[in-house]
Amino acid sequence: MTSSFSSICFTKTFFFVFALLISNAITVILVTQWLETSRRPNRLLLTRESHNPSDSVLPWIFVVTPTHSRLEQKADLTRLSQTLRLVPYAHWIVVEDAKQETRNIKDWLMGTGVMHTYLYHHKENENNNKTKKKHRMKGWRPRALAIDWLRNAQKAHPSKGVVYFADDDNSYDARLFNDFIRNVKRVGVWAVGLVGGALVEAPEIENGAVTSFHVMWGRKRKFPI
Repeated sequence: MTSSFSSICFTKTFFFVFALLISNAITVILVTQWLETSRRPNRLLLTRESHNPSDSVLPWIFVVTPTHSRLEQKADLTRLSQTLRLVPYAHWIVVEDAKQETRNIKDWLMGTGVMHTYLYHHKENENNNKTKKKHRMKGWRPRALAIDWLRNAQKAHPSKGVVYFADDDNSYDARLFNDFIRNVKRVGVWAVGLVGGALVEAPEIENGAVTSFHVMWGRKRKFPI
């Protein structure tokens, strides 16, 4: 009887201590998450309707990214979103080549934690032009659509900022945005590595001015960037 009673008491004590440790661990995790959340703004709560760029202390960076449906689309966008999460006061304008709103991408953007705007545009609208292929302005329309949206948004909430065109299949260091792009006053151009068949595409500078561009593709363009 004594041995059985001792065994029961030991079992109850063990489970009581185990439950207490689990409870304390959960409490520590919840408190840690609360502290991390309270130290930074919850960007998931920021929407186009509630966002007011004029409240920003730093100049905003409006990142314009055209995209289209393909197998690696989400992988490329995920890489870019992880960089933009490290950039304060960044507004990501994603323009998708689609006939209608792609709910899959729009819902995914809501979970990135990045302030964003989703727009869509179908490439066939450009191809209806009967001009020769060499005169077509490939890729210009999604960017122009983003600029139009931004101009209208600025009328409602004027703010200081910089517009940067970021392709979805490129990789970016967060320091590029935080230390350089945000400080642009008029126009800024950066070198891009491993693109267009070249190790580096970059502007060539003489006496502080851009005189030409080092590129492999479309060299005869006026601004081959």
